[in-house]
Amino acid sequence: MERMKNGKSEDKNVKIGVSLASYLPWSAYWPETTARWAEEDGFCFLGVLPFREIKRLSRPELPVLFAEKAWNPVDSLIPIIFKKPTKEEKLVPQLWDWLFFPGIAKAECLFHWILSQYQATIVCHSFKDLSEGRLLEVSPGLGMTPEEIVETAQKYRKSLVIDLCHLREKFWISENGKKKSLLGHWQKSLPLLLPYTSLIHVQPYMKDNEAEKILRGEENEIKNMLDIIDDIGYSGPYLVEATLRTKSWNIFRLRKMLRAVRNLVTNPSL
Repeated sequence: MERMKNGKSEDKNVKIGVSLASYLPWSAYWPETTARWAEEDGFCFLGVLPFREIKRLSRPELPVLFAEKAWNPVDSLIPIIFKKPTKEEKLVPQLWDWLFFPGIAKAECLFHWILSQYQATIVCHSFKDLSEGRLLEVSPGLGMTPEEIVETAQKYRKSLVIDLCHLREKFWISENGKKKSLLGHWQKSLPLLLPYTSLIHVQPYMKDNEAEKILRGEENEIKNMLDIIDDIGYSGPYLVEATLRTKSWNIFRLRKMLRAVRNLVTNPSL
């Protein structure tokens, strides 16, 4: 696959995959079908999570390269109804945590099933879970500055995952309430983190309806981020994590948006 730079074609292979979370709600119950859609939509690998019916994804055509644990699984609707934080994440679960994932113990079992079936790299979300061979997704929830993240992650070489949405979030919700992000502006943090990065999550900024903007071909900030990534130099893979939220029930529109995001990664300067 060629990437366009300043309107000119470059001989540069861009490896672009997609998280099956992008195909929610469909992927939680029909992962084998959504994996086939991913191949048809031009992606070359998958990222997966322990969705309720993930075991139906027995022999996907695309390789499963990355795996993450369930977001904030619950055993019943009670914590959601009474807004009770879970012991593991210490955050109030949302309805989708119950709809898309099984209970806490089963979600853990399904995560280990994924690792037993595929040679997938684990993407974790805190330094306490980071070890050799795993990757750490950078987010405001780490409660650290980009300089502190780099200093702590250096012993694991290229162990970081940059998420183009998380990098732009101004606040994060902790167990003690709302806190301001220490990541600063992305134009400063992105160049600092990129040399230590092995994977980029291409996630449109939800609060700005960026996925809709990309779908309509309008100006969007993620395009500027991809241009800067190109200018600095990055040869690793990209994993698309994009959603239309409640509009994702329209699978035709959802897939059209995912293809548009994929094309943007391929040709950010167009």
